Amino acid sequence: MEIKKLDCPSCGATLEVDSNKKSGICKYCKSPYILDDGVIRIEYSFADEEGKRQIANANVTLYKYKNYKKSLYLFMNLFYKYQDNQDFLLGIILSLTHDFTKEKYTLSDIKKIVYYWDLFKRIGKKENIEKYQKDIDKILEQEKTINEENRKRRKLIIISVSSIILVLIIILSLFYFAEPSKKNVTIKLSDLDKKEEKLINTPFLDCEYVDSTVFESKINIKYSCSNFIKNGKNYTFSYDFIDDEKPVIESNNCTVEEKDKPNYKECLKVSDRVDGEIVDYEVDDQKSNFNEIGNTTIIVKAKDKAGNETSKEVNVEVTKINITKIELNISGDVHRVSEKSQSTVVLEPNKLIDKSVKYTSSDPNVATINDKGYIEYKKIGTTNICAISNYDDSFKSCKEVQVYVQCKNTYTIDLDTSKENNIVANYDYCPGTYRIYAPSVLNSDEYYSIKIYYNTSSSTMLFDKSISIWKKTPQLSEEGYKASLGEKSKLEVPAGIKQIRLVKSQ
Repeated sequence: MEIKKLDCPSCGATLEVDSNKKSGICKYCKSPYILDDGVIRIEYSFADEEGKRQIANANVTLYKYKNYKKSLYLFMNLFYKYQDNQDFLLGIILSLTHDFTKEKYTLSDIKKIVYYWDLFKRIGKKENIEKYQKDIDKILEQEKTINEENRKRRKLIIISVSSIILVLIIILSLFYFAEPSKKNVTIKLSDLDKKEEKLINTPFLDCEYVDSTVFESKINIKYSCSNFIKNGKNYTFSYDFIDDEKPVIESNNCTVEEKDKPNYKECLKVSDRVDGEIVDYEVDDQKSNFNEIGNTTIIVKAKDKAGNETSKEVNVEVTKINITKIELNISGDVHRVSEKSQSTVVLEPNKLIDKSVKYTSSDPNVATINDKGYIEYKKIGTTNICAISNYDDSFKSCKEVQVYVQCKNTYTIDLDTSKENNIVANYDYCPGTYRIYAPSVLNSDEYYSIKIYYNTSSSTMLFDKSISIWKKTPQLSEEGYKASLGEKSKLEVPAGIKQIRLVKSQ
């Protein structure tokens, strides 16, 4: 004998099964099973898939959870749908008798039990009839006892004025103080909104529906009865329900940057009226495309505790990657005519797909830049060098570049004789130590002065040196006047002078 542990298809309980036997009965839900090639199967040839689910639900409710009220309702539905089935008749009888554990029965209960037992004896198996006959006999004995007691009780009833008054008092008490009775109803959760205002039994009350609350396997419905007490009173009634509502899938702005994956916990919400928020749901994004800007879809699937399933196609917007930083850097602090420099660009974030840029110069006559970032300086002036992202051209970085005079050993500077002339460092010559050469005057009584300023940014513009030119002044015309000219120096030359020459001095 080989014992295997297998799960009951009806209630899910683990069974120890003799593999040599071809059939058996689940000890938990009492469902008969067939052992076929090591697999347990329960077959109801007359039932469709929904019927099989209802049968399993009824068995579990009765045998496992012993919820006799609910199992009675489920077996009654199955019996009227599938006639002449002994399993469903037996389920009704066991539900009415609480699996023959009830100690007392009413006459109404006994009549129902006897009615379904008579039907069961017509179609039930002999061994099952013999198994429960003793329990039925005990119930029939109770029926005899109850009938005898009722006969005795009727003899003792005396109609009197006091009893009439008592009855009137009871009626008035019920009218003013008692809560109305509820109907014995099991409803579908999806039909709650349609039926909730009709569930209350109000033969003499003027009641209106207030609200409802769903919890576990019950529905609490609250009513307000305005004519019950002066200021009105709320009453709450509890009903059984069948959870047949599917979970609800909601999406809130599901967006993702290119090449990334959405954060589903933030943009999806799956909830159920009974279970509340459902976090254990499935997202199918195998066919989704997050690598291109635009819209793509995902499939969200969810299942609640009652087994209700739902799925929804959710749209996801794929956006451009947000550039957080673009910075242009140009090598060198001072830029001069005929020189070159290299530019570099920093682009963030690192996940950016395309980090290439397009370079521009606002004045190509002053400086040009090629597609590799090499800058060539053409003439004195100012230009804006910019780097523009090829991935998103709304992002760019620019720097203003000042181009200064080219550095040489000798500067020959022609002047405008009609006015005073200023010769400025960086714009007319490079800073350094020079010998200054200027023409001498012809007449001995004529002279002129060249002023040397060492700080052109000074508000007073005071000069430190002054060169006086007289007739045949040798230190200017032949040897030159030696002076150190810094970054902010300039020479002030009076009108009438045609030319000044600066020669680099060691």
